[in-house]
Amino acid sequence: MKRLYILMVFLISSVALSAQAYKHIGSCKFVGDRPQRQAQIGSLVYYHNGSVKKTKYEGGKDIYTGSGDVWVIFKSRQLVDKTLFRVQGQVQVCHDY
Repeated sequence: MKRLYILMVFLISSVALSAQAYKHIGSCKFVGDRPQRQAQIGSLVYYHNGSVKKTKYEGGKDIYTGSGDVWVIFKSRQLVDKTLFRVQGQVQVCHDY
């Protein structure tokens, strides 16, 4: 009985630790806390908790650089191949078109 109790406690704590906090923005789902800042440029929307901005155009792509985690929502399929985020942090992407 004691082993069963220990096993149940272990399983419940494992599930609780592995549970991720999902946040929804429209039909998009992201993991973690929602970044505080938002920017929208045409059909591109991105949220960040650092410093992110468009810094150059290279190889036919708009390059965004900076720091912090970024959540990107592409509202146009054409933008996906024309946009690149190079940040010191995690980038999560959602295709909402």
